[in-house]
Amino acid sequence: MDSFSFAPYIGNDEYITLISCAQDHTAAERFIKKPLLEGVRIWFDFENSPEDNIAESLIKNIDGCSVCFALLTNNAVNSHYFRSGLTYAVNSGKPVVLVRSENIPLSIGMQIQAAATIQIDRYSLSSDEFYARLFDIKEVRKCCDTKSDKISTMYLERDKTKDLIILKSGATTLGRHATMCDYVIDDNKYIGRVHATIINSGSKCVIIDNNSKNKTYVNARTLVPDEQFRLYDNDIIILANEKFIFHQS
Repeated sequence: MDSFSFAPYIGNDEYITLISCAQDHTAAERFIKKPLLEGVRIWFDFENSPEDNIAESLIKNIDGCSVCFALLTNNAVNSHYFRSGLTYAVNSGKPVVLVRSENIPLSIGMQIQAAATIQIDRYSLSSDEFYARLFDIKEVRKCCDTKSDKISTMYLERDKTKDLIILKSGATTLGRHATMCDYVIDDNKYIGRVHATIINSGSKCVIIDNNSKNKTYVNARTLVPDEQFRLYDNDIIILANEKFIFHQS
């Protein structure tokens, strides 16, 4: 289970407005999930569909934000909603980070608009390189919650799919069984039915191998079945042959 569990930012601090088209909502969710986990304030609207005019809420939040993210894809190039939102942001003088998720040819008009933005080619970079460049943009850093009392967030990143799995308070189970597991890995026959459990106590996480046939490893160490093992930021977890990275932000 990898449900999107964030709400768009509404408040008086500096924030980012996401411009994307309805057909790209899944890609947009994956793109902004890591920044949201890192405390970046982002307004987004995944309810709107492309219309003849820019949605009133999008205009309002472009006007009120400090910077815009624009997710450029094949779908977006053909979306009046996306193109109108991008045009409005550029013409308003807003800083725009244009995230090119695909290597696609642009019309002359789109090239002119793109030239007025900060461009990052996501398709040509690793996940770490892409987000390092994104967080290095000063306008983005201004929209990040740096309060010392920010709640610590623990999550896994699945290496193969780049899914980000939020580790809720209490137990999160991982395995092949569709109804018994919180995060289902149904495309790997080497994963156990309920392969492992991660327990989030609020300040720390521990992982337990549920006596799986193909074992659980943390940083190449084989876990003893049914025993708790403490996780630390950037630990590498292997379930059978499936790689995950543990993050604590």
